[in-house]
Amino acid sequence: MKLHIEEFETKYDELLAKLPEKGNCPFHEAEEFAVQFLKAAYEVNIILRRIRNEIIVLDATCNIKYNEVINKCDGKGVTEKKIQTEANPEYLLTVKEQQEMANNKEYFKNLYDIFMAAHIFYKGISREK
Repeated sequence: MKLHIEEFETKYDELLAKLPEKGNCPFHEAEEFAVQFLKAAYEVNIILRRIRNEIIVLDATCNIKYNEVINKCDGKGVTEKKIQTEANPEYLLTVKEQQEMANNKEYFKNLYDIFMAAHIFYKGISREK
């Protein structure tokens, strides 16, 4: 799965640029911001679902690759085979992909929390008229 994080960031940087700097936000703008942040949270939730599904696949792939590599090792004992396996470039590539996806998951979880907090904040402002 190819995530286009830069495209996502650009899209929401434009939204963030529209936000008032000093907190003075008219009712009609606050309501619109609340809606936009809720939509953003929804989009992030869809991305998180895709990431979670991809992590399941990557975990299985990583385990398969580990077993393939350890079975090919010519070490004498289990410890020696584990060391050889964990230094194997093919296995390391799978681990790298797995860790990158875990980092993406954490990044999008944080974005979701930020967007929901912004949604609640602007929804509150929109109700203060």
